[in-house]
Amino acid sequence: MIYHNSFDPHYRSPFGAAEVSSKVNITVTADYACGAVLRLWTDEHGEELVEMKKAEDDDFTVEITMPSEGTLLWYYFIIYYPSGDSCLYGRNADGVGGTGQEYQYDPNSYQITVYKKQEMPEWFKSSIMYQIFPDRFFRGSDFDQRAPKSGKHILEDWYQAPSYMKDDEGNVTRWDFYGGTLKGIEEKLDYLKDLGIGCLYINPIFKAKSNHRYDTADYTKIDELLGDEESFTSLCRKAGELGIKIILDGVFSHTGSDSIYFEEGSPYRQWFKINDDGSYKCWWGVKDLPEVDETNESYIDYICGDSGVINKWMGLGASGFRLDVADELPDSFIKKVRTRLKEEKRDSLLIGEVWEDASNKFSHGERRKYLMGDELDGVMNYPVRSILLDFGLGKRNSFECARSFMGLMENYPRQSRYCMMNLLGSHDRERLLSLCDDNTDLLKMLYGLLYALPGVPCVYYGDEAGLSGGVDPENRAAYPWGREDKELVAFFKGLGKEYHSHSALKIGSFEPLYLNENVFSFIRRNPEETILVLSNRTSEQITVNYYEKQYEAPAFRTIYYTL
Repeated sequence: MIYHNSFDPHYRSPFGAAEVSSKVNITVTADYACGAVLRLWTDEHGEELVEMKKAEDDDFTVEITMPSEGTLLWYYFIIYYPSGDSCLYGRNADGVGGTGQEYQYDPNSYQITVYKKQEMPEWFKSSIMYQIFPDRFFRGSDFDQRAPKSGKHILEDWYQAPSYMKDDEGNVTRWDFYGGTLKGIEEKLDYLKDLGIGCLYINPIFKAKSNHRYDTADYTKIDELLGDEESFTSLCRKAGELGIKIILDGVFSHTGSDSIYFEEGSPYRQWFKINDDGSYKCWWGVKDLPEVDETNESYIDYICGDSGVINKWMGLGASGFRLDVADELPDSFIKKVRTRLKEEKRDSLLIGEVWEDASNKFSHGERRKYLMGDELDGVMNYPVRSILLDFGLGKRNSFECARSFMGLMENYPRQSRYCMMNLLGSHDRERLLSLCDDNTDLLKMLYGLLYALPGVPCVYYGDEAGLSGGVDPENRAAYPWGREDKELVAFFKGLGKEYHSHSALKIGSFEPLYLNENVFSFIRRNPEETILVLSNRTSEQITVNYYEKQYEAPAFRTIYYTL
């Protein structure tokens, strides 16, 4: 038998990602073997073979020094026998860490994420995040003055279901606006504080033609319908008084085709990838979204310079940015954004939109280095969303889901694990309540589980009020003020209070338990407390045994037990 388990400290210590130049002990058990070699690989330096030492019983072990720069270090084992035969052992074929398997050739390698230690925004680690699509949150008291001046088509009925008017080619011919404003967000800050929110992530607020505003027309101006600079600074100031930070959406891979940057004669036309025949490269083939060249020095200075876009909005009160389509931005550009942010505010936050495991993402012909110390603090944690939905909707059992989550924990640096933006809904995905077939109990169970995992839980506006809907535009309906599911809102307020009463849920360790296939169970632990989390996806109460004691997991509920 050959055995290595990267989740077990006997076989790999310390667990998970490792700092540059640190030491990692790796052990493999190989019955009847006479020798073992650890095969290492980095993209920068290629292959290295390291002989392992015979230890007690049938163990072979070695201490290796991590590279001096952030990278991915891959490894598998070559096992030798007295007969002259050899065998290869690597990570399981599914690519998740833990127990591996034998191979005849080309093993799937284990991963160690090597990262440089960086200072992270401590305030974010203890926050609850709330995402707002600004046109759909609340019409502030300034709406009547701003709507006529905007030149945009405003729907009279706030509760009307969202839709698009399109031509035969699928192009939107009219953008409907509901009239949400920055002042409206400010006027609902007390409500957000009651939910326990400490960070607002607001979808684009800059001048644009569309209602989603990902087609930026001018990075330096607030869209007229939303407000102005005074509205923004007032929102940031009032939010700050309540302990709430504001994070903006940075859409830097493309602009709008009607922007001041792309128009004929613009001094910024050099930013774009325009051919001799007048055609141009655009984001995913959408003609309204011409791509910029993020390596263009003029563009970099416009965004990241001393008088650039980032400095302007950070100076007016923002506490960070979420980078739209981060996998389409060069690493060099993300580094410059980070440098500028941290110079402006040391504890600022930089989150990236990455849909896969951000530690080993491969895009645009290269392995990305988002989490290796010079770029992002964290990412939108869509893999966690997939894991929780698989569990809640019965696609995989709790054991499989816990193992997948441990795989993420293994790959993500500790400093980043607690800065992950953990989410169940967003403006790019179906509403959670619809995925749950309008079962609010299941929704509550999943959010209770989300709040209990390492990382920062994020609520997509309206999830707490009972909004449902499919993909865009249905998932962008207006918040149902006056028509909320009040019992659900009360649940989220209670969940926020419980989250803030347990420090172990914010910065505690994560220890998976395998107690029942229908109960996602784990321990969160720090020096102050130990919390047992049980999340039951069924309609029946389940009793589980833990250390010779019985604990009840109520139907469709996540419960926290203080041990």
